[in-house]
Amino acid sequence: MASSSRLEKFDISSCDKLTSLGSIHVHSKSLRELSLEGCKSLEEFCVTSENMMKLNLESMPFKELPIGLCLRKLEYLNLLFCGNLTHLPSNFVELTSLRYLKIAFCHKLASLPQLPPSIEQLYATDCSSLESVQFTSTAGDPLYRNMISIELGHCLKLDEHSCNAVELTARLNLRNYAFKAPQEQCKILTPRDRFEPKVVYPGSKVPNWFKYRASKRSYGSEITITPHSKLLGFIFCMIFGSDESLRVDIFLANNGVRFHYTCDSGQSFSFDSDSEHVCIWYERFSEMMNERIEESRSFHNITSNPNPKLSLLFHTDAECWMNPIYANEENIEIT
Repeated sequence: MASSSRLEKFDISSCDKLTSLGSIHVHSKSLRELSLEGCKSLEEFCVTSENMMKLNLESMPFKELPIGLCLRKLEYLNLLFCGNLTHLPSNFVELTSLRYLKIAFCHKLASLPQLPPSIEQLYATDCSSLESVQFTSTAGDPLYRNMISIELGHCLKLDEHSCNAVELTARLNLRNYAFKAPQEQCKILTPRDRFEPKVVYPGSKVPNWFKYRASKRSYGSEITITPHSKLLGFIFCMIFGSDESLRVDIFLANNGVRFHYTCDSGQSFSFDSDSEHVCIWYERFSEMMNERIEESRSFHNITSNPNPKLSLLFHTDAECWMNPIYANEENIEIT
């Protein structure tokens, strides 16, 4: 491989008896994707390809990450089910193009160092020994302004400081994401990646910045608001236990006509314990519904009808909260 100048993709997944690549070092300049998934006996290899963008090391036996940090173009790193992995290197932050890190089911991993500022998605569920993650600076400021997908479900040893830092990251980043143009949002959430703007971490406390709590009804729970300007979307919060599912229906009464739509991404969760988790996520509002609200508001100018009311129905037994995001609030500083 050292002499290969055209190799772009190399996949030797599931070679579970392979113990070494010998003296071969993976440093072909053209190599962009490498998969060693399931090579459970492979301990000796080196990855230094300067154009590597995707690296799959799922279910491998190493205790330390065996890659060269010259992988400046690496965007995707899969370390799922690396059961012997105890830590990431302190200079992991030097992977300056990394966007997606999957490190779930690494049961010996006790902490995460500072990650690259480019990171957008962290999938680290079921890291049962994980106690701390570095999400804020020493001054308490968030480190990752692009991270909008964080999954730390079943990381039950995660300390309070880490959970608070994850919550702060969710609050700032999901709100900032809401103000991006739809085409910019699509660049982040491509169909191939299949992740959404959502944050999950262990806990039972709703963050105190949520304004609206759903009132219990016979069919679930409900929040009713009177929109004062154009809505971009909603940031939702739900406290859930071992198994929960949620669908959110939105209704608008417009001059005697009732309009309805269902939020795009229903939520479902399944954990094998009864420990509670906090889930915070963003849903974009329907442009059609905004138009109906404006129609109703215009009609109100010549009638005595009240301002249009928007009802959000939550089909779940879990506790639900919501914050609306309005287009005219982008420059309002949050405290």
